[in-house]
Amino acid sequence: MRYLLSITAILLLAACSTTPEPLRDAPADSPTLSQLREAPQAYLDTALRWGGTIAKVLNTAEGSQVEIVARRLQTNGQPRREDHSEGRFIALVPNFLDPVIYSPGRQITVTGHFIGEQQRALGEMSYRYPQIEVSSLYLWPEQRPVGTPDPFHRDPWYPHGYPYWPMRDPYWSPLWHPYPW
Repeated sequence: MRYLLSITAILLLAACSTTPEPLRDAPADSPTLSQLREAPQAYLDTALRWGGTIAKVLNTAEGSQVEIVARRLQTNGQPRREDHSEGRFIALVPNFLDPVIYSPGRQITVTGHFIGEQQRALGEMSYRYPQIEVSSLYLWPEQRPVGTPDPFHRDPWYPHGYPYWPMRDPYWSPLWHPYPW
């Protein structure tokens, strides 16, 4: 029994360590964007943890307004990479966010309180944006594409690369191996 409790404690600590520090105290049972759209007055001042992909950042005298395309969150709070969204929302941040760092396409998760909705233009239509007053945010690291193998590492008998070599040898150079084999 003692071993079972220690293993359980280790697993719980490991699960907490995968969630970034700013998101650890976030409410896990946040209402979804579609639930909030149905009855916005019922959710005023509700604690939320939402995330998604940044659409644009607008800096004003009061702070930054981040327009986010909402995505479902994983258990650690990271937005899923999927082609589904319930809509968009505005995250109101009290300080300056650099639009070069917080660029469109980056993943972000915010925690805060729902303070109401705002009508804005989205293209040629009028759109109701739920607004969150942000208490903490986390910008997820960029996902870099994995490099493709060098064309010299191709073999007609092994179209996906050599089976016993890595796809990209860090020590390989055309100066060391002048023959493409």
